[in-house]
This record gives sequence, C-alpha cells and structure tokens, in this order.
Amino acid sequence: MKVVRLVLAAGLVVVFLPLASSGGEGGLPFRIFNRLRVEYDDNIRQAEENADESWKIIEEAEFSLDANLEDTFLGLRYRPSFVWWDDRPEDETDFHHALDLVFNHKFTPRLTLGLKDTLRRAELPELVEEGRVVRENNDYLYNSLEATLATILRPDTRMDFSGRYLTLRYDDKEVADREDYDIYVAGLTIYHNIVPESSVGVDLRFQAAAYESALNRDSDDYQLGAALQQVFNPNLFASLRAGYERKELDDAQINAQDSPYGEVSVTFLPSPATRLTGGAGYSFFETDVYPFGNQTRTRVFANLAHDLTAKISVYLSGIYTKGDYDGDDLPQGATLRDLPPKVREDIAPGISDAVLDTPLSDEFINAVSDKSEDIYQVSARVTYKVNRANWLEAGWQYSKLDSDLREDFDRNRVHVGWKLKL
Repeated sequence: MKVVRLVLAAGLVVVFLPLASSGGEGGLPFRIFNRLRVEYDDNIRQAEENADESWKIIEEAEFSLDANLEDTFLGLRYRPSFVWWDDRPEDETDFHHALDLVFNHKFTPRLTLGLKDTLRRAELPELVEEGRVVRENNDYLYNSLEATLATILRPDTRMDFSGRYLTLRYDDKEVADREDYDIYVAGLTIYHNIVPESSVGVDLRFQAAAYESALNRDSDDYQLGAALQQVFNPNLFASLRAGYERKELDDAQINAQDSPYGEVSVTFLPSPATRLTGGAGYSFFETDVYPFGNQTRTRVFANLAHDLTAKISVYLSGIYTKGDYDGDDLPQGATLRDLPPKVREDIAPGISDAVLDTPLSDEFINAVSDKSEDIYQVSARVTYKVNRANWLEAGWQYSKLDSDLREDFDRNRVHVGWKLKL
C-alpha cells in the first residue's frame, strides 16, 4: 500500500512540474508552496489518563493549479504531507494525501455545471476534525464527489439540482466491518429573488446511508423546508435553511423519527482587514459510534481573520458540537457486547459474560437513551509575512471530547512553522 501511495505522489508531481514551467512563462497559473512545522502534542493517543506526549515534524507541499478559460474553470490542489514523531513507538512516521478538484462549466448563460471532488488518504489520522469525531484511529481512504446543475428559469428565479456521493474505507478489517459506508445525497432547491438583496426558496433533500456492518445501520433521510439568502449590505450577508426532517432506519428499534432541522450562517466584513463568519445547525446526522445508526446533532461555529498590519495576520476559530443518542436508533438484534465498552460498563456493570450476547432488553434500550457527547475545538494562529515568498507562523489548537459513549480526552497542540512560495 505504501508503494502505491508513493507511485501516486510521484505521478502527480510529474504531471504538475511541466505545468509549473508553463505557469512561470505566463501560461497556466500554477503555484507551489512548501510548509514546514515543528509541533508539540501533549496527548497523541487521545487518552483520558496517563497521556503520552511527543514532538513531531510536519513537512507539507502544496501544488495548486487554477485555469480560467472562456466558459470553464478548473482548480486542482494536491497536498502530500509527511509527519515524523519523536516518541510514538508503534509507528514514527505518517504519510497523508489530500487532493481537491473544482470544475465549473457554463453551457449557456442559463445553464451551468459545478463539480467538486475531495479525496483524503490518511494514516493514523487526527480523531477530531471540524468540531466532530469523524474517523476511527486507523488508516483510511475518504472521497466526496459533489455535482450541482444550476439553471435560470427566469431572470429572478434559479433552480439547482445537486448530488453527492461519499465513501469511507478503512484498512483494518475489524474497523472496516463496523464503519465503512457509502452515502448518497440528492437535492433540489428553487430560489426566487424578491428584491435584488433577498432570495427565498424551497429546499428538498434526500440521503441514503449504507454501512458495511453486520448489524443493519442503513437509513434514508428526507428533508423538506425553506431557504433564505439575504444581503443586508455589501459587508453583511446571511443564509438560512429550515424545515422538517424524517429519518427512516432500516432495522432500528423504532424505524422512523421526525424532527425540525435548521442551519444558519452569517458573514460579516466590518473592514477590509477583518473577516468574520459564524453559524449554527440542528439536524439528524450520521455517526461513527457503533452500533448506532443516527445522532441528533447541534453545532455552533465561529471564525475570525484579521490583518493587524500588512505583514501580520491572526486567525481564530471555535466549534462546539453536541450529539444526542437514542436507544431507539440501535439496530434490532444488538446486544450488550455490541455497545461501546463505556456504555456497557455504565448500564450493566459486573454483568456475566453469558448475558452479553443476548438481545438488548427494553430496560437497557431506555438506559442508553440519555447518552450524549460534547466536542470542543478551539484554534489560534498568527502569521508574519517576511516577504513575497516567505511566511512565518505560530499556532495552538485545543480539542476536548466529553462523552458518555467513549473515552474522554483533552488535547493541546502548539506549533511554529515556515511557509515558502516556490
């Protein structure tokens, strides 16, 4: 597998280097960046007690291509990164890949197509990303392909068809048998401009999740609601989605649940030097807590970017996510042995091994229904632009998991680094 990854990296470099030469001669706009960081990590295994710490060196390159043609835009970014750990005996190196593709094409003034693909290949990845627990601590391949077809029905009315396919594959068979999935999403949104600054619309979405696990965690999710986009002034704009959601789980204790959902985001530009975004959301959501097939997720986030001077910039971000779990979302046939160890020890301490493989009773299902987890992530970064090709940076990130379902942890990471435009 490592040989395959190295061949992939080398192949992409071979493709990019000729483009880099043409970009330097006034051809395609191609950029290469190199980022070198030294980081201290105080809890490398996300442990609740007796945390292990380590220094690490992170070497990351970025190959970026943006091509603007008359009716077409192509954006391509490839970021290989190599991590060396000072004190992690089981494996002192990781090699990650991130590939992002954006393609937009205008067929006619009324019809456009947008494609976006996100590919990630990671070894022993971080447990918390973007404010949620999204990956087992195991090597994985993740891909998200999204397409949007937008058509202008009238000068003041637009209709968007969208589709998305997500796949997650782990290397370890035991983890893969629990967590591998395919998710299919389809959506239709019709926007109508009431006035140039305001748009209202109808929003319809469908999602089907198919897991590889022996216990059936598959589900279908339907959302029907309204959408609003508002430009208050050139420096302040917001969007809102809200409506009603129904999630049908193929083999859960209760096959369907209904709930309102909502998402709001706001962007504020108080000055040319300051950019502030924030938002919140509430909805059903997929989960990697086996064997649950659903969680009710609440999420709040905020990001601030500010240029102190022409050379010094600061970035702050914070995300809070709360996941609520219901025993009714457990699959039929689930046993105490299937539950996360922390849950099992809480609701059935000292139970005999002979009882672990019997289907869950109503008592145990009800006992699981008050479980939740809170995830906090805060980060800060400051950059100093030495000249047109060099930047220095320093940063800190704090992650915290407070869970009724799995081991809690706190984690701090502090780094200093150098970014070079080649």
